[in-house]
Amino acid sequence: YLMMRVLVLVLLLACTTACFTAGEAIKGDEPDWPPVTTCQDHAWFALVPQRKELLAPLLPDGVTLGPLPAIYNTTFPPGTHPILWEFGRVDCKFKYFPFINTTFNEFKMEIPYCRHTEYGYPLMYKPIIYEDNLVDRMGSRAVYGLNAQAAIFNRSSNEYALSPSGDNSRLDARFTPTGNWTSRVSELPFMQEYIDINTHPWLCANVLRQTRCAMNYYNWNTTTLMRPASMQLAITAPDVIPMMKGQYPMHWATPAINQAQLGTVEIKATVGTTNTSHYTNNNHTTTTNNNTNNSNY
Repeated sequence: YLMMRVLVLVLLLACTTACFTAGEAIKGDEPDWPPVTTCQDHAWFALVPQRKELLAPLLPDGVTLGPLPAIYNTTFPPGTHPILWEFGRVDCKFKYFPFINTTFNEFKMEIPYCRHTEYGYPLMYKPIIYEDNLVDRMGSRAVYGLNAQAAIFNRSSNEYALSPSGDNSRLDARFTPTGNWTSRVSELPFMQEYIDINTHPWLCANVLRQTRCAMNYYNWNTTTLMRPASMQLAITAPDVIPMMKGQYPMHWATPAINQAQLGTVEIKATVGTTNTSHYTNNNHTTTTNNNTNNSNY
C-alpha cells in the first residue's frame, strides 16, 4: 500500500509539473500564479561562510558561484561564499490533490547566488537534502530532481539532530533564542537578505529532464513569526554532507540575526512551492546591480 501511494503521488506531481506554469515570486510579493504546494514551515535559517574552492566542486556542469551583494563584504571572510542551512519541519498540502497531506522533517544544504550559463543569475543549488518521509523523499527526487536522502531526526524546541539512515555519523545543532517573536520584518533589518535568497529559482534534474526547477514563496505578512537565535552546529563525518573531505569534524558558531548582520533566525511561516515547468529570472539582481560585489570574482 505504501509503495502504491508513493508511485501515485510521484506520477500525479510529475503530471502537474508538465501541465501548469509557475509564476515569479520576488522579495516576498504575491506570485502571479498559485503555488503547487503550500506548507506550514517551522525552521531555523543560518547563513554561514565556506571557502569557494570547497563549494565549487559540488556544482553541476554549467554552474558557477556568482557575485555576492555588498553586505557580504563586511560579514564574511574574503574568498568565501554563503551556505544557507535550513533546519525545518513542514506540514504540506497539494493544490491539485487536496486529499494529500504530509508532515515531515527536512534539512537542506543550499548554495545561493549561483550562475548558470543559460539561465542566468542568481540561482539556488541544493547539493543535498534530508527528509524522514518516504513519500516526500520520492517526490523530491522525481518531481524536483533533488538529492533527497533518508535520515532519522531528533528535534526539540532548541535542538535539531539528524543521522543518515543506517549511519552512525550525525549532524547536531543547538539554538539559543536571543529575542522575542515578531511579525515585523522591519524589526530585524537584515532579514531582507534571507527573504531575497529564498526567491532564487532552484536548479534541478528531474524525471522530465527539466533543469530549471521551482521557486519558493514565503508569505512574509503579519501571520509570519520570526525570532533571532544563535546556533552551535557540529557535523561529525563526511557521510552527512558531501563536501570538504578531511575537514571533519566541522563546527560553526553563528550569531543571531540581531547580534550580527547575517546569522541565524527561527521562523514560523507559510511557504508555497511553484512547479517545475517554467520560470523567468528577469526581476532578480544581475551582475550589473549596484548592490552586487564583483571584487572576489
